[in-house]
Amino acid sequence: MSKRTIADILADPAEPLPLCQQPRLRITEKTGAQKGRYFVKAPGGSLFLLNEEERFLLSLLDGHSSFEAIDTAFAARFGLTLSPKDFATFLEQLWQAQLIQWVSGEEAVEVLAEPPRDASVSYPSRLGWRATRVEPFSIVVGNPDRFFRLLAAIFWPIRYITWVLVPFTFFTCIVLVHNAVKAETDYLYLLATIPWWPALWVVEHTLNVFSRIVEGAIIRGLGGQVLQFRFRLFLGILLRAFIDESSIEAMPLRWRLWVHGSTLVARLAVFDIGTLVWILCRPTHPIISKIGLFYSIVGIITFFVCTQPLIPQEGYHWLCTFLNQPDLNRRAWRFFGLRAKGHSAPRAMTQSERWGLFIMAVGSAIVWIGWVGRVIYDVDAAAVSAAQGLGFCFVLGEFLVAGLYFYCLRRFGRKLRALQRAERSQIRASELPPSPFEF
Repeated sequence: MSKRTIADILADPAEPLPLCQQPRLRITEKTGAQKGRYFVKAPGGSLFLLNEEERFLLSLLDGHSSFEAIDTAFAARFGLTLSPKDFATFLEQLWQAQLIQWVSGEEAVEVLAEPPRDASVSYPSRLGWRATRVEPFSIVVGNPDRFFRLLAAIFWPIRYITWVLVPFTFFTCIVLVHNAVKAETDYLYLLATIPWWPALWVVEHTLNVFSRIVEGAIIRGLGGQVLQFRFRLFLGILLRAFIDESSIEAMPLRWRLWVHGSTLVARLAVFDIGTLVWILCRPTHPIISKIGLFYSIVGIITFFVCTQPLIPQEGYHWLCTFLNQPDLNRRAWRFFGLRAKGHSAPRAMTQSERWGLFIMAVGSAIVWIGWVGRVIYDVDAAAVSAAQGLGFCFVLGEFLVAGLYFYCLRRFGRKLRALQRAERSQIRASELPPSPFEF
């Protein structure tokens, strides 16, 4: 008997899928800020975390429903469509996790007796159907997994000498202090000869893309999977690069901290290398020297900006991972809102936790209103001063796009919350009895 794959079964959308849940699954919904996510305990004792969409798909596997019927129900609930490839990947992950079984014996067992497609993946991506989700002001570039796998294979040995970055940074600071007059002279020359804000925009975006490439290579080297590279337009003027980080949720804490810290290490390395290029090329290649100095300056500035946890950059994500509080900023603002309205804090919250959340909310507000607002003001003032009427049109267009950006995000967030509430209300009606297992 020839083996069939899941793709062969899904070739006919109307054919019933001979798959159903394991009968002894224990499913418990998380509470609090993580409401809408589910712990699923397999019969073998393994514990998995599913979101609402994945939980909904799992509940539709009854041994009789076809892919066509499942896709229709999923589209009606979430407004999204499933591709056979994504659904096949999801089914394979459920099978490897021992969350589903086959209704009709031997042939079905042969279907999934195959090894994983990529043996180098220890932590598969959990992106699945979300790879096709349309988000406002966002565009998907493609699947970079093979590219990151190649980079990991080439540069992975560097991990044994990453500690060299510490003395190298110390040496770089000494070079800058010793050549402070030269650095100041070249810096003032740059300010006088190049358009500062456009050059800063180009260099910072280059660093952003480079740091995400480093992060993707680290994830792939640790056995994770990166199935998406995405650009998002922030405030109408900033393009931010994002990659699929869903596979790191199953990694050990130390590896997750390394993943989030890799982008900071990349920016610090740019500072060191840029300074070295500047001092070595200054006598013979002045243009390359000044480019190196510019990258060095932007690298160290963005390193400190991204390190501090009051802006949702990598320093914030590193802190959230270390504290095991992925929604720290949201909790801080909710707590601040409660206190601003005169409500008391939850009794289970300790005094130190209350002060921590309060400081987090107030500090974030100060940073965004003071520092970010000042940066935007300086950019707009420079544009109007340099281009007069054209600069004014640029500033006006920037504010219009920024307003449209926040409006679209608000509508998108309301739609997702409405879908989550509808899903929770339907799942509770058919939920399994409460599990005695305590998480």
